Amino acid sequence: MRPELVALLTVAGVAVAFAGLTVFVVWSVRQHRTRQQQLAHYARHGSQPGPQPPLRPPGRAHQRRRRTFESRLAAGRAVWVRPADLRAAVADVQALARSHGFHLARVFGDRRDPVLLFSREPVPRVDHAADRAGRHGLTSMARHILSRVLLAGGLFVFILGMGAVTTFGLPRWSYLVAAGLGLLILTVAAVVPFLPAVRDLDTRIALAIREFDGRPRRTVLAHQYLLDPTVITDIASELGYTYTTSRHGWLNNPRTNETWITYIRLPAAR
Repeated sequence: MRPELVALLTVAGVAVAFAGLTVFVVWSVRQHRTRQQQLAHYARHGSQPGPQPPLRPPGRAHQRRRRTFESRLAAGRAVWVRPADLRAAVADVQALARSHGFHLARVFGDRRDPVLLFSREPVPRVDHAADRAGRHGLTSMARHILSRVLLAGGLFVFILGMGAVTTFGLPRWSYLVAAGLGLLILTVAAVVPFLPAVRDLDTRIALAIREFDGRPRRTVLAHQYLLDPTVITDIASELGYTYTTSRHGWLNNPRTNETWITYIRLPAAR
């Protein structure tokens, strides 16, 4: 192939890649600003009730979650539930809870896709209904820092191990040991931030409540809890905090995008 043609194709490829990257960045910034505006509006005015979207027939996973919800109601505990997880209407979930002697104590988040708290006893503050399993453990920021420390440690072990094998002429299987140990640490680093995501909703809510421990400023990484940011904003508001700002990663999938939300404690709550 002629050098001139290669150069032309290279320039064209770079131009197309740059244009695509520019479009993606502009679109991501607009998405970020829109979400910030939505959160700021929600923090000031709340969410207006709206029609619930049409529901499809529940699948096996939804039926299993419904049975779990019923068993928790039968156990007489305060229970958190997201009707969308059961693929059920809010009214149907309320009727089921009332049949077990529960009343609706809280409605958090977007009113079209809310998170509900049912209890038999009055709930003066939302932290009184926190699951005990979620009252201990690391905050989302602590998990994030631990993940980054492990990530750096894994890379260090991997590079140091490979260098030691080469420098000291160790057996070839030593490469596998160094690589395996480094990859193990890197895997743990990747998993740590998402440990709360595998827990049930009650525990995730309790862990989110634990974030607001009385310190004047709190930054919550909402994606770790698989909760809508508006749910966390409602929790913060009840515990005396107000939304200030948020930022997002470059991904736009709500289950994997890093959503950092900062709250400050109101003077009246101190």
